[in-house]
Amino acid sequence: MDDYLILEEIEARYAPDWVLIDEPQTDELQQLLGGRVVDRGPDRDDLYRKAKALGLHHIAVRKLGPWLEDLVLVL
Repeated sequence: MDDYLILEEIEARYAPDWVLIDEPQTDELQQLLGGRVVDRGPDRDDLYRKAKALGLHHIAVRKLGPWLEDLVLVL
Protein backbone atom coordinates (compact mmCIF):
# COMPACT_ATOMS: atom_id res chain seq x y z
CA MET A 1 0.00 0.00 0.00
CA ASP A 2 2.95 2.36 -0.46
CA ASP A 3 2.35 3.58 -4.02
CA TYR A 4 0.81 6.93 -4.87
CA LEU A 5 -2.72 6.43 -6.20
CA ILE A 6 -5.23 8.86 -7.65
CA LEU A 7 -8.62 9.00 -5.93
CA GLU A 8 -10.34 6.85 -8.55
CA GLU A 9 -7.76 4.08 -8.01
CA ILE A 10 -8.17 4.31 -4.25
CA GLU A 11 -11.96 4.02 -4.54
CA ALA A 12 -11.71 1.07 -6.94
CA ARG A 13 -9.31 -0.86 -4.69
CA TYR A 14 -10.54 -0.10 -1.19
CA ALA A 15 -14.30 0.64 -1.25
CA PRO A 16 -16.39 0.37 0.91
CA ASP A 17 -13.84 0.84 3.74
CA TRP A 18 -12.42 3.90 5.41
CA VAL A 19 -8.88 4.66 4.19
CA LEU A 20 -5.94 6.43 5.84
CA ILE A 21 -4.04 8.44 3.23
CA ASP A 22 -0.58 9.85 3.90
CA GLU A 23 0.72 12.81 1.90
CA PRO A 24 -2.68 13.58 0.37
CA GLN A 25 -2.69 15.72 -2.75
CA THR A 26 -5.51 18.25 -3.10
CA ASP A 27 -6.65 20.82 -5.62
CA GLU A 28 -7.12 24.55 -5.00
CA LEU A 29 -10.49 23.81 -3.33
CA GLN A 30 -8.87 21.25 -0.97
CA GLN A 31 -10.67 18.36 -2.72
CA LEU A 32 -8.75 15.11 -2.43
CA LEU A 33 -6.97 14.04 -5.63
CA GLY A 34 -4.86 11.14 -4.36
CA GLY A 35 -2.12 10.03 -2.02
CA ARG A 36 -0.43 7.03 -0.43
CA VAL A 37 -2.86 4.62 1.27
CA VAL A 38 -1.35 3.54 4.59
CA ASP A 39 -4.22 1.47 5.99
CA ARG A 40 -7.89 0.68 5.53
CA GLY A 41 -10.72 -0.68 7.63
CA PRO A 42 -14.31 -0.38 8.76
CA ASP A 43 -13.51 1.81 11.81
CA ARG A 44 -12.41 5.41 11.27
CA ASP A 45 -11.12 5.80 14.82
CA ASP A 46 -8.71 2.88 14.34
CA LEU A 47 -7.19 4.73 11.40
CA TYR A 48 -6.65 7.90 13.45
CA ARG A 49 -4.94 5.81 16.13
CA LYS A 50 -2.74 4.21 13.46
CA ALA A 51 -1.77 7.64 12.08
CA LYS A 52 -0.84 8.81 15.57
CA ALA A 53 1.16 5.64 16.28
CA LEU A 54 3.07 6.07 13.00
CA GLY A 55 3.69 9.76 13.66
CA LEU A 56 1.90 10.87 10.49
CA HIS A 57 1.01 14.56 10.42
CA HIS A 58 -0.34 15.35 6.95
CA ILE A 59 -3.15 12.82 6.41
CA ALA A 60 -6.61 12.37 4.99
CA VAL A 61 -9.18 9.86 6.23
CA ARG A 62 -11.96 9.13 3.81
CA LYS A 63 -15.03 6.88 3.71
CA LEU A 64 -15.35 5.10 0.38
CA GLY A 65 -18.58 3.73 -0.99
CA PRO A 66 -22.10 4.45 0.22
CA TRP A 67 -22.81 5.91 3.64
CA LEU A 68 -24.85 3.84 6.07
CA GLU A 69 -28.41 5.04 6.66
CA ASP A 70 -27.90 5.46 10.41
CA LEU A 71 -24.52 7.23 10.11
CA VAL A 72 -24.53 10.84 11.29
CA LEU A 73 -21.78 13.32 10.44
CA VAL A 74 -21.20 16.04 13.02
CA LEU A 75 -18.95 18.95 12.11
